Amino acid sequence: MKTIKKVADTFTGGNVIATSITSSSTNNEVAGAKAVYDNSLDVYSTTEQVVGTWIDGKPLYRRIMTGTIPSTSANGTYANITSDIADNIDFAYIELQIAERTDNIVVNFPRVYASFSSQAYAQSNCSITSAKKLQVSNTTTELNAGTYYVWVNYTKTTDTATTNSLNTTRLMNSGSLVGMGNRVEINEQVSEQVADNDVGEQTRTEVSENEVSGDQIEEKETEEQAKTAEAVSTEETKHED
Repeated sequence: MKTIKKVADTFTGGNVIATSITSSSTNNEVAGAKAVYDNSLDVYSTTEQVVGTWIDGKPLYRRIMTGTIPSTSANGTYANITSDIADNIDFAYIELQIAERTDNIVVNFPRVYASFSSQAYAQSNCSITSAKKLQVSNTTTELNAGTYYVWVNYTKTTDTATTNSLNTTRLMNSGSLVGMGNRVEINEQVSEQVADNDVGEQTRTEVSENEVSGDQIEEKETEEQAKTAEAVSTEETKHED
C-alpha cells in the first residue's frame, strides 16, 4: 500500500488539516486532502490574490483587471483610459492581455492599426504607467466598446524583501498532493539506489574474496609442482648411484 505523506497544512485562522492518504483513508482525511489540493489551484479573480513570491522574496499579487475598452473616433487615433490597480505598488507587470469585441470574438492585445497609404501604424495596447496605474489605449474601431481582461502581477512597498526567495509559508499553504507524491517517489528512488549500492558493494566483496581464493589456489599449485620436481630429481640421483 503506497502512502502519499503530508504532515499538516496550516490555513488562515490557524486550522490544521493532517493528510496522510492511503487506500483505507477515512472520508474526513480525503476531505482534508481535497482542501489542500483546492488551495493549491490558481485563482483568477478581479480581487487581489497572493500567487507566489517575486525574485526579491516579496509576496507576488495578481489581479484581473477588466472594463470597457475606450472607443476611438477613427482608426489610428488614440483613446485612453487609466485605472487604479492597488495601493502601495512597488513593481508591476502585465502577464497577459486580451480583448473581447462586441461580436464576442476574443483577440489578443496588442492590436495594430496600419495605414499602408500613409505608412503609419498605431497599437491598441495595455501598459503600466509610471504612477503604477493600468492604461488601456485603443486605436482601432474594431475594439470600440469591447471588454478588456488584463492579468496584472505586482509587489508592494509595504512588504519586506528577503534574501530567501522561497516563501515557505506560501509553499506549505498551497502544497498539492501531486507535489507530495513526487517527493515520496523521489524518496523511494533514493532508497532503491541505496539498495542497489548495497548489492554492488556485496558483489565487489564477493569478487575480492574470489580473487583471494584464486591466489591461494595458484600458490598451492606452485608448491605441489615444486615438491614433484624435487621428488623426480631425488629419484634420478638414486638411479645414477
